[in-house]
Amino acid sequence: MHKKLLSGFFKSASKMLNKPGEIHVSHKNDYPYNKWEIKKLANNAGLQLEKQNFKNPIIRGTVIREVEMLSLTKSSF
Repeated sequence: MHKKLLSGFFKSASKMLNKPGEIHVSHKNDYPYNKWEIKKLANNAGLQLEKQNFKNPIIRGTVIREVEMLSLTKSSF
């Protein structure tokens, strides 16, 4: 269910994103999240995924747990 939601988000965001725009997504990197094939979901939506270090949260009160920060950009294909 969550994988389907993320896939739908990527597809919608891809339609709205202009080059060289970016989408930032953070997610946990342990099981079961590492089985979601996020890179494949992004590529299927025409986005390129780039792993980045997670920066301090912008939202006050956010607790950082084990997460990866992903930067998604509109691909050229």
